[in-house]
Amino acid sequence: MRDDDSTHHPTPSERDGRNADISHDELLHMLEYQPDTGEFLWLQHPSRTDLNGLAAGCVRPGGIAIKINGVRYRAHRLAWFYMTGWWPHDFIDHVNGNPCDNRWSNLRAVDRSINAQNRRSASANKQGADALGVHFHKKSGKYQASITATLGGKKMQLYLGLHESEQDAYAVYVDAKRLLHDGATI
Repeated sequence: MRDDDSTHHPTPSERDGRNADISHDELLHMLEYQPDTGEFLWLQHPSRTDLNGLAAGCVRPGGIAIKINGVRYRAHRLAWFYMTGWWPHDFIDHVNGNPCDNRWSNLRAVDRSINAQNRRSASANKQGADALGVHFHKKSGKYQASITATLGGKKMQLYLGLHESEQDAYAVYVDAKRLLHDGATI
């Protein structure tokens, strides 16, 4: 980032260390973004005229990617750049949790902590439950819900009780998450 320009927004090459980049004008010349559907259409493909007028991108892990001049861009980041004229500093979050839903109304620029609050599924949960914030409590034969939150400047694990079903435990967890975590949309 340049020190002489406080309004400068980092490009993908500055942010990610990639050598290739695309300007806003180039993007507007090559692609049309449809904010109501989140789709991109090729206006002028850089090397294949047979793709002009067709949908751009393919589904990849983590959402839709569009390859331009040998560089793969995430469609949600391109949508942000297309609409604002600047690359996002941190994360572009999908409000509804669907990484393939790139409608403008579903995208928001957030920091890492708020982006993490929108996780929809548990990572490798070895305690016999598939729901976020829930694990199977062997001793009781029930499902325990818990959440980590910062209260009074102190990070703590909060016990949310034992529940008969994984679904009941998850419902309690979601209620607590909405109350305790800014930015949570689940």
